Amino acid sequence: MSEEKRDNIEVAEGEIAKSTIRSPKTVVFESQSKTSELQDEAVKKVQKVYKLDQSAYARQEEIIKKTFDQISSLASDTNLSQEERESRLTNIVDNSFSVREVQRLANEKNISLLPIKEEVLEVNLALQETETISEENISETKKQIASQIKSSLSADDRELVNKLSSALLISNSIVDETRTQLQKEQTLANVEPVYYQLQKDEIILTKDKVVDVLSIEKLEAAGLLSPTFALQEKIGVFAIVACLSFLLLLYLKKDSTPRLGFVTLASIITAASVISILALELFFVSKPIVVYLVPVAAVAVVVMLLSNFRLGLFVAVYLSIIIALAAGNLLDVLVIQLVVSVFSLWILRSVERFSDLLRSTLAIALIDFILMIGFHFLVGTLDPTKALQLFVVAVAFSLTMVTIVVATLISVGAIFKVATFPILLELANPSSPLLRELSIKAPGTYHHSLIVGSLAERAAKKIGANVLLTKVAAFYHDVGKLDNPGSYIENQHHSKPDISDPKKEADKVMSHVRDGLRIGKKNRLPQEILDVISSHHGTSIVLYFYNLSDKSTEKDFRYPGPKPQSKESAIIMLADAVEAYVRAQQREKDFDANKAVAKIIFDRLNDRQLDNSSLTLKEIDRIRRVFVEVIASVYHQRIKYD
Repeated sequence: MSEEKRDNIEVAEGEIAKSTIRSPKTVVFESQSKTSELQDEAVKKVQKVYKLDQSAYARQEEIIKKTFDQISSLASDTNLSQEERESRLTNIVDNSFSVREVQRLANEKNISLLPIKEEVLEVNLALQETETISEENISETKKQIASQIKSSLSADDRELVNKLSSALLISNSIVDETRTQLQKEQTLANVEPVYYQLQKDEIILTKDKVVDVLSIEKLEAAGLLSPTFALQEKIGVFAIVACLSFLLLLYLKKDSTPRLGFVTLASIITAASVISILALELFFVSKPIVVYLVPVAAVAVVVMLLSNFRLGLFVAVYLSIIIALAAGNLLDVLVIQLVVSVFSLWILRSVERFSDLLRSTLAIALIDFILMIGFHFLVGTLDPTKALQLFVVAVAFSLTMVTIVVATLISVGAIFKVATFPILLELANPSSPLLRELSIKAPGTYHHSLIVGSLAERAAKKIGANVLLTKVAAFYHDVGKLDNPGSYIENQHHSKPDISDPKKEADKVMSHVRDGLRIGKKNRLPQEILDVISSHHGTSIVLYFYNLSDKSTEKDFRYPGPKPQSKESAIIMLADAVEAYVRAQQREKDFDANKAVAKIIFDRLNDRQLDNSSLTLKEIDRIRRVFVEVIASVYHQRIKYD
């Protein structure tokens, strides 16, 4: 079977196809012809809307009187023969009258018209007042006439009145063109477009078969009738996607955090894009509404929780545009996906527990539902069934989003040892192995870690750092003390360290950093927590033992570092130092929490321990204020009464 070249196809409806033509690509398109057929059928079913004709009553009365005047005039015209009067009378009344009734009307001397006229007037005017009479129901209304006629009239007179009333009855309602047109427009707006999916290599035209409208639409959708336009469209989409992808890669390269990395984040975003587009290709034709279920927000939220808010926002914009292009350049898809994604990023920016996700589900579903409702109202009305369908889609979207977020974070956390919030929640549980061991073997260190966690958590929240990571990392920052808990003052009840060899004692104290890394790796702690363990003292000096030494080799009394590389690590460094200092000094009579906190922070700044943390002076001042508040609440009574 031969096939025509695709670059020069000229066909018209009703022609015989000269060759078999196949689609060069898979494409989803709206069939204007099939959609129009559904719209035409729907419009035909629309009932006309009527309004009351205020002049109907007067016109009805005038028509009856005029008709009886004509009948009387004919009956009294002596210049006409009986046959001529009867002939002209049939032009006044309809063909439902019998010959005998026409003869009676044409011969006034055989009938008194006044009672007949009065009864016709009474019956018809009564109907004008009590009934809504339209062109569509006037036949049904006429059936009521017989029951309205007075029984005192003779049978012949009642029959005559019935026929005259029926013949002369007029409608008292006229079509309300404006409201009828509005009804049609509303009906048209509620007609769902008819979509077709044309598969690659699917036969569009078969040789020697008649070309129909749908075949022409398929040719056009496949770009075979307008190859230049199809090429332009592809170039346009490619240019947009290429620019967006390039910008995203640049941003990822610059802004991706060490906790996950450039390659992993890029892989997640690429996989999400491909899966979303494939889902549209598979399901969009049969269920166009599936475009609203594409979880752009889920990907953006995952990226945010693994990196930062800015990168999540960038990904939301990127994926929203990609999905809108894949769905056929639909504005509503772009706006809804983008707005819902931004809202989800905002509401979940500081998620700390599963309940935060669950509470957010309803809010996200509500925003999604309102946006979809709004766009449907822009193009027409919305019936209850469609509204319910959109509500179900909104709820399904939010539930799907939350499920994807949780599943992805758990998987990424387990595979890459990243501190995702499900992993952090598990580690924050007091029953977790390391915390339980710490509370038993080193209760003083455990208590110290809890207070450091409280200080660090409040400070992180104040400056917008990762609250959950900061709190959990604070719980584990001193796990290295498990190897020799008695060497640390918080676990000692009365003994003091041996000061005969300050260097040896300093090494014991500093060893908890090295031991902490070993224990943390053994227990598969996330890298972010390991970073905190290694940097929570930075390269600071063990001042107590250094002052007891001859001060000739300062570097021997400094921690190996590194200095804190993140705001979270810096906060924990400050919280750790502040808690230890306050615990040692708070029993002094002249103890001042403000001065104590300020001293510790100044010492760390002066020692350049915070240089790599990206903390600003404004943020450091906020941290200072928070520390003072927490210390006052924790130690206030002891300070006041001890």
